[in-house]
Amino acid sequence: MTSPAVDQGIENTNDILGFFLLTAGLAAAVFGLSNRLQRWLLGGAFAILLSINLLVWKEHFWQVGQLLELSVLTASPLVYLYYGAAGAQQRASAYRLIRWLIALTFIGHGLYAVGFHAVPANFVLMVQAGLGVGEGVARDLLLMVGFLDFIAAALLLLPFREARRAALLWDHSLGAADHHRPVVELRRAGEFHHLADAVGAGGGDTLATRFFAGGDLGGAAAALSLPHGHLI
Repeated sequence: MTSPAVDQGIENTNDILGFFLLTAGLAAAVFGLSNRLQRWLLGGAFAILLSINLLVWKEHFWQVGQLLELSVLTASPLVYLYYGAAGAQQRASAYRLIRWLIALTFIGHGLYAVGFHAVPANFVLMVQAGLGVGEGVARDLLLMVGFLDFIAAALLLLPFREARRAALLWDHSLGAADHHRPVVELRRAGEFHHLADAVGAGGGDTLATRFFAGGDLGGAAAALSLPHGHLI
């Protein structure tokens, strides 16, 4: 058990890192990569995200699913640096890399849902509370969700826009469920007076929020202003 001073130091450090990520993301989204300072900001953001996500991966006992889930979150600043500095041909490569990173994130999520790793309790509780089903049915539904994640990952990698649009629809469905999860869990615990705060804190799991989200401040620069037409 740590002292109050250590806890406060951790909170202050977390706030500082979150503010830096937010600043770097907003600078990239608004001003692009027009000067060296903005490139340094993105490089610093990558270093922070890499350090945080390595600790998160360690916390999850080096599970491959967790590593894959963190791929797009960790690599987003580097991809954007490459995108901003490259020519048209290299930008096309950046789009393909983005699709691969998002597909890996789907696969990582799916590995948990199908039970390759232990199914997280909050996954099961979310389905039970949201749909009013028992644990067995919830786990069966999560198994189906996991296979749909794998299908979405495959669709993202196909050279057809229609396939990528279908994957995008599934992604937004997951995002809506993830946004609803804090409300469901608090309602299940009877903490109705915190519902409004929970709605505001819902992170979501859409393509936009995956870009450059980091830290407990959540959603540090949720969108990097990449033209979505090239993604879908």
